[in-house]
Amino acid sequence: MKNTAYHILIALLLGIGFLSCSLEPEYYQGKDSDEAITDPIDAQAALTGAYSRLGDYAFGGRDVIALGDVATDLIFDLNRTTHMLTIWRYNITVTDPYLQEMWEYGYKVVDNTSRLIDACNKLYPTANESDKASFDEIMAQAYGLRALAQLYLVNIFALPYKVNGTVDNGLTPGIVATGKVINPGEKVSRNTVAGTYGQINADIEQALQHYSNIGGSSVDQYYMNEAAVYALKARVALYEEDYQTAIESAQTAISLRGGHIVTTSASDYRDMFTHITINSEDIFTISKSLTDNLSANSIGTLYSSYGLSPAQDAIVKYFYPADYDGETTPDIQDIRYPLLVEGGNETTGYEGGKYYGIPENRAVCNIPVLRLPEQYLIIAEANVRWSGGSLSDAQTALLEVARRNPAIQSVADLPSTNEELFEFIKAERARELWMEGHRFADASLGRDRDDAFVPTLRHCQVLLSDSELRDQFGSRCNTDRKLGGRFAGRPIVCPSARFQ
Repeated sequence: MKNTAYHILIALLLGIGFLSCSLEPEYYQGKDSDEAITDPIDAQAALTGAYSRLGDYAFGGRDVIALGDVATDLIFDLNRTTHMLTIWRYNITVTDPYLQEMWEYGYKVVDNTSRLIDACNKLYPTANESDKASFDEIMAQAYGLRALAQLYLVNIFALPYKVNGTVDNGLTPGIVATGKVINPGEKVSRNTVAGTYGQINADIEQALQHYSNIGGSSVDQYYMNEAAVYALKARVALYEEDYQTAIESAQTAISLRGGHIVTTSASDYRDMFTHITINSEDIFTISKSLTDNLSANSIGTLYSSYGLSPAQDAIVKYFYPADYDGETTPDIQDIRYPLLVEGGNETTGYEGGKYYGIPENRAVCNIPVLRLPEQYLIIAEANVRWSGGSLSDAQTALLEVARRNPAIQSVADLPSTNEELFEFIKAERARELWMEGHRFADASLGRDRDDAFVPTLRHCQVLLSDSELRDQFGSRCNTDRKLGGRFAGRPIVCPSARFQ
C-alpha cells in the first residue's frame, strides 16, 4: 500500500503542440470558423464538437478524472497493466503520455470553444431575435465549457491558488489561459495562477450573462446548463477561498437544479452510477452510450480489468467503525460502501466502483462532473472556514449528504465545533466524491494533505520551452515553500508555449 506521505513528480514533454517536420506539404482541409459557422445550426454543431472533446478519454472522459484519484490514497493499482501506473507510482517522465494527452485535449476544448464564441459574437449583432436567443444559449455553454477545461488544466499543471489561507500562489505560473482565439504559430505565454483564475471567472460570468439574456437555460444535465455554471462558480470560489461567493453560488445551483439526494437505499445509490440516464443528483454529467464503443479507453475499463481499485486501507479509514478490530467484514451501514467494494475483496481488489458500467456493457458509464452533494459539501466547508460563516448552516448542509450513513439522522449526530466539523467534512468529501477526481485538488488545497498525499516540488523538473518563458519565470522549483513541515503545492510544469 502506498505510504501516507506522498511525493509526486509531474513533468511534461517539451514541444507539445508543435507540428512535425516534413518535406511534404500538409494541406489544411478544414474551414475557418467564420466560414464554417454562419447560423445557429452551424454553431450548435460546433458546440457538439466541443462537448465531444471534453468527453474524450484523453481529457474529461477518463484521464483527468482518473488522475484526480489515482495520484492519491484512495486508489490502489493491482499492476495488471501499465495503464496509469506511472501516475500511481509517481514515476512520471517527460514523455508521459497521459499528461501529454490531457494538455493537448484540454486545449482542444479551449480552442474549439474560443472559435465558436468568436464566430457567434460576430453573428449576434445582425441576427434576428430567435437566432439571438439560440446564440445566447450556445455561447453560455461554450463559456462554461472553456472555464471548466481551464480549471482542470490549472489544477493539474500549476500550483493551487491558495492553501489553507496561509500560502497565496497567485503570482506563480499558471497555464496559457486565454479568452480569445490563438492562431497557429502564435506565441503565447503562461498566465499567473491568479490570472488564470481571473480568466476562468470571466468566462463563468459571461456564461451567466448569456443565460440571463434568455431567462435561464433550457438544456438538461447532459449539458453545461445554468445550474452547472453556478456549481462550477462555487467550486472555483472554494479553491480561491472566497467563501461567501462559494456559499451563494452553491445555494443558487441547488435551487436551480432541484432534485434530491438518495439517502436510504444502497441499491438506489448504486443505480445512479450503473445507468446512463440522468439521476436526481446530476447537475452536469458527461454522457456515454452503447454506440460509443469505448472498450479499452473507458474509465470503467481502467477501474475494472485494468486493475485500478479503491484502496483497502482507505476503505477501512473512511467506512469502518471507529472501533475497527481487524475483521474483514465489519458492520457497514453507509449506503456508499457497497458500490465501492463491489466485484472483489481486499486481496483481489475491487472492480469498477462508481464506474462499474451498465448491465449491457461494463465499459459504458457516465462521468459525473458536477453533482448536488458537492454543492452541499461546499456550503458546509465554506461556512466552517469563513469568519462570517455559521456552524449551524454548515451542519444543516452537511447533513444532506452525511445521512447516507443511517447512523447520522440529525445535526445532533454531527460534530459540534468548527474544528471537529471541518475534520468530518474532509472525511465526508473522501466518502462522497471517491473516484470523481476531486482528491488531488483537495490534498493540494490543504485538505488531508498528510493522509492523501503531499504533492511536493522536491523532484520538480521545470521544462522551459523557450527563452521567453525562461526570462519570465526563471528555473524555479520553489522547493522551500512549506506548510507545517510539508511542501505545499504541486510541481510547476512548463509545457510548450505553443499549441495548435
